[in-house]
Amino acid sequence: MSDEHSTPENVTPVSPAVTNGLSYIGGIGLVTIFITLGIAVVAPPENPNVVGMFVLGGLLLLISAIIGWFFVVQPHKHFDDINQPLEEEHH
Repeated sequence: MSDEHSTPENVTPVSPAVTNGLSYIGGIGLVTIFITLGIAVVAPPENPNVVGMFVLGGLLLLISAIIGWFFVVQPHKHFDDINQPLEEEHH
C-alpha cells in the first residue's frame, strides 16, 4: 500500500518555520493596513501622507510575504490533478 501523502523524490520539504514566518509577515502587513485605516477614520491626521505611508508599508509587507510564499512553496509545481483518481485503498 502506498502512502497518499508521499512526496516525489525531487521535492525539497519546506520548513514550517519559513512558512510561519512568511504568514506572520503577511499578517503584520494586513494588521498595519487595518489599524492605520481605522485610526484615520476615527481621528483624521493633520498630514494624510502619514496614513498613506503606513498603508503602503503594510501593503509592501503583504506583497513581499505572498511573493516569498510563492517562491518557497512553489504551488505551481505541486498540485493535485483532479482528473486522475486516487488508488483504491484511499479512504
